Parts: sequence; structure tokens; C-alpha cells
Amino acid sequence: MEIIFGILMLLLMGGAIVFFISFVIAKITKVIFHWRKQEFSSKQFWQTIAIAALLILIISGMVCGGVL
Repeated sequence: MEIIFGILMLLLMGGAIVFFISFVIAKITKVIFHWRKQEFSSKQFWQTIAIAALLILIISGMVCGGVL
């Protein structure tokens, strides 16, 4: 039972790290959009988070898988 709990906590922490990095990337993108006087909608914000998270997971999977 402790092993399962440990694995779940590790996955939760990894997901939180990926979400945090994606959130920071989306915030930087939002600042750039506002700096250029362009509109950045809530939908674009969440799409940026999703795309950044997918890219982070793909890159980390390739690194851990030994491709890179």
C-alpha cells in the first residue's frame, strides 16, 4: 500500500511541476500579447497551457526513453 501511495504522490508532484511550468509559459505569452497591444483570450490562455504541457511531456518522455 505504501508503494502505491508513493507512486501516486510522485505522479501528482510531476503533474504539478508540468502544470506550473506550462502556466508560467502561458503567463509570459500573455504579457507579450498585451505588450504588443493584442487580445489574449481565456481560451488562448488554456490552449497555451495545454500545448506547453504536451510539449514538456513529449520532450521528457524522449529524454527518459533514451531517444535524446
